[in-house]
This record gives sequence, C-alpha cells and structure tokens, in this order.
Amino acid sequence: MIFEGSNWSRYFGIIIIGLFITVFFYFLAVKVIKRNFNRLTLTLGTFYILPGTGFFLNFIFLLISPTPQGLILYYITVFLILFGFIFLVLFLINILKIDSRLTLNKQFIITLIYAIFCLLLILFPGGITINEETEWIPIFSWNFLIVLYIFFTCSVFIPTFILSIRLSKRFSDKILKSRLKLFFFGIILMFVVFYGLILYNTWIDSLYRELYTYISLLVLPAGIFIYYGLVHQL
Repeated sequence: MIFEGSNWSRYFGIIIIGLFITVFFYFLAVKVIKRNFNRLTLTLGTFYILPGTGFFLNFIFLLISPTPQGLILYYITVFLILFGFIFLVLFLINILKIDSRLTLNKQFIITLIYAIFCLLLILFPGGITINEETEWIPIFSWNFLIVLYIFFTCSVFIPTFILSIRLSKRFSDKILKSRLKLFFFGIILMFVVFYGLILYNTWIDSLYRELYTYISLLVLPAGIFIYYGLVHQL
C-alpha cells in the first residue's frame, strides 16, 4: 500500500478538520453578510462559502469515492476551492474602488473567465489520478502542480499582493493599519494552506502528509484574521 501509515491523517483531515472548516466558514459568511448587506460583504461571503462547500463535498467524496459519481464530485470539490479565491481579489478591487467603470457586469465577465480557466485546468490531461492503484486517493501529477501554482500565483496571489499594498497606503490611522496587518496575515496563512494542499495531493510522503494535517489548521485563524482585520470595519 503506497499510502500505508498516512490514511489516518487523511481521514482526520477530511472528517474532523474539513467539516469543522465548512461549519466555520459558513458561520463567517453569515456574519459578514448580515453585518452589512452590500456588494462588498456578498463578495467576501462568497469567498468563504465556496471553499467551505468544497470541503464538505470532499467529505462526501470520501464516502462514495469508488464510484463514477465520486470522481465527478471530486472535480467539483477542486473547482469550488480554486474558484472561491477570485472573490478575494474582487473584494479588494471593490474596497479600493480602483475603477468606477468596473461594473457588476464586468466583474461577472472576470469571474466567468476565471471559472473557465479553472475548469480547463482541472481537466488538465493526466493532472488528477483516482483509481484502485491510488486506493481511491486523489493524486496530482507534478506537471499539474506546476501549472496550478503558476496559474494561482499569477491570477490570485500577485493581484492580491499588489492590491493589499495599495490598500495599506490609503490608511493613515494607526488602529486601522494594525487591523490591516491582521487582514494581510490572514490572507498569507490562507495561501500557505492552499499551496500546501496542492503539494499534499502531489507528494507521496507520509511525513509531510501527517505534518500537513496540522498545517491545514492555519485556515481557521486565517478566516478569523480576515474577518476581524478588515471586514469587521465594514
């Protein structure tokens, strides 16, 4: 068994941590949207809801993985988690009001284009393997990891980094600046978890897989820091 000794961490991560993240992200989404119902809060709420749903579907996949429906469900899981990050970028664009001409229709087009690229990426030939040889555990190819890293870095990480710097220059109040640092730290933790998750599904190493079980817990303070760092002020 190629995953001998590492299954416990996978089950713990999916069943315990994954479901907790789902509930926690839904909770934050409700708090964000109820706080002030507008485009900003709806955008960030969607950022929480989509990955949260993805983690829940991953739990369902664990139950029905040796079936055709399970394979389709896993692709949907990966799509939702990856797709959700575009709403973080849109949130920063909206809060900065970079371009007043960036209408709702134009943001929809941006979202649609990103979604299409996510779909094409997930269907990357030989990118994801799930069969009896892998014990129905999803395995990413190294080529897929490289392409996914490049795509995510260029479309999400770099824009988020640039927009965050521009946002920091607009604040002069010390309290707001300190909260903004908390927001940035939350984003960094979220990215660490995401990059680590891709490596987790690619690198067949029992030590790293066990270690990532604890690394994935960083998504919880990340969600809190993002909320209390900036969203709490909306």
